[in-house]
Amino acid sequence: MTLDFRSAFTSCCSITPLHICAEFNCVRSAEALLEAGAELDAPAGIDSDGFGGQTPVFHAVNSIVNYCRPVMEILVDSGADLDLRLKGIVWGAGQPWETLVLDITPISYAQCGLYAQFHRSEQDTYSNIGYLYRRRYAAELRLRNVPNKYLQPG
Repeated sequence: MTLDFRSAFTSCCSITPLHICAEFNCVRSAEALLEAGAELDAPAGIDSDGFGGQTPVFHAVNSIVNYCRPVMEILVDSGADLDLRLKGIVWGAGQPWETLVLDITPISYAQCGLYAQFHRSEQDTYSNIGYLYRRRYAAELRLRNVPNKYLQPG
């Protein structure tokens, strides 16, 4: 079963119920779906340019006000593929803020929270990146730069 609906953020075309849980932080539903055997790394639809194919974890790693962090942790704890590399994702498709992100993994997609048009806090973004990095590489990530810090006054 796949579903389609318009989304202001990560594309919701040809997605599964688990993608919806990840997009909207439906913790109990995500747990029930996984217990019932839902495919953890089911790909979303791919558009005519070959972009998309994201798994549910992509919807949770970069959510507004970090709302979907609990489902992100459930998916990662369940073994979500953090190495999956996609050709690209169109974020905010059809919106004035539409952004094409190329050659993307869940960790690099989490970094997109630092883009101004994504309106995510740096603290939440770095927290997610650090969590995902620890889970993927079993090591702490030492931040080497703060994007755009040089642009800030003072």
